[in-house]
Amino acid sequence: MISFHDKRLRWALAALILLAFPVSALMAQTAGARLEGIVKDQSQAVIPGVTVTAVNENTGISYTSLTNDTGLYVFVTLPPGTYTLTCELQGFKRYVNKGLTLNVGATATVNIVLEPARSPMR
Repeated sequence: MISFHDKRLRWALAALILLAFPVSALMAQTAGARLEGIVKDQSQAVIPGVTVTAVNENTGISYTSLTNDTGLYVFVTLPPGTYTLTCELQGFKRYVNKGLTLNVGATATVNIVLEPARSPMR
């Protein structure tokens, strides 16, 4: 009969629990990076519906997000690397930020101010 009063069994169970914890903690970590920010205009009003694109400069793979009603864009899990971030919305100049480094498990915050586009001269 197995009893929890057996000292060897208690030690074995304790060792098993301690060994299992670091493995489960490592499995819970993400291998990606998070990129987020708020897009505003020059008057500091948030801008919804802005197309935000992050392009990995090494692979050329692009990821796209739209700003929500509060001007927030989020890329939850991007592969680590160097990115070019662009923002586009009709009526505003295109925003470009090159050389943005994203590290594993880190969150990068890039808040953006879009400038109005100039009207063509007549």
